[in-house]
Amino acid sequence: MKKTTLLLSIACTFLLAGCFELTDEITLKADGSGTVSSTNDMSTLITLAKTMGGAEAMNKEGDKATDTTVSLAKIADSVSTLTPEEKELVKKGTLSMKISLKDEKMVTRLDMPFSKVQEIEKIKAVSSKISNYFIGRNMGEGMPPGLGDKMPSSDPLGDYFITTYGKGVIEKKLNKEKYAAVDSDEMMKGIKEMSENGMPVSSTIIINLPKPAKSATGKGVTLSEDKMKVTIKSTSEDFFDNASGMEFKIEY
Repeated sequence: MKKTTLLLSIACTFLLAGCFELTDEITLKADGSGTVSSTNDMSTLITLAKTMGGAEAMNKEGDKATDTTVSLAKIADSVSTLTPEEKELVKKGTLSMKISLKDEKMVTRLDMPFSKVQEIEKIKAVSSKISNYFIGRNMGEGMPPGLGDKMPSSDPLGDYFITTYGKGVIEKKLNKEKYAAVDSDEMMKGIKEMSENGMPVSSTIIINLPKPAKSATGKGVTLSEDKMKVTIKSTSEDFFDNASGMEFKIEY
């Protein structure tokens, strides 16, 4: 029985990896401050959890519908996975949640301000910790055993890239050293398998610039007519076909 439960948890983790729709919207101001809004649509997780033995537990939990916005300043100290530095950072933000077991809906949106562009990547790194904390608290017994601790990064593909923000330049480059070992990453194996079965991770990055872009290059990169907004779309299929093709450079 324990072996079966473990296999279900691992299988659900792999399936979950292919069920994300990720959107990061970054708004930059002229003084280097701005906001990051990260939206994760993980609605398929509920469907998968029911399929893999969680339906009865979820029925006992009731619908437990949630549609709320929470100030992270009130709960940051309760999230044990955050470092002291991360806690101070997230206290500035808010988290909006729409979760319904009955309607099989699970969407979280994290809105975080920053005072300098160097904080952007730190914000993205803590977003999954915050989302996972609230998802685990709201799903209760409906979460398959062990899944809460194994949920992937909010941006599993982005973890293989390094994004830098300089004066008038934003550049995303593949971390070639880390990518060389991608085949040994169990989570990425699951993402690859699901991509091959028609369930890729999809990612959208939206960057609102403080002034018109001079250039925006890279696969999947589009520039708005006024050149103030850059949209970059990619999928896990792109990642495994040619990860270097997901690099981009924006000058403004």
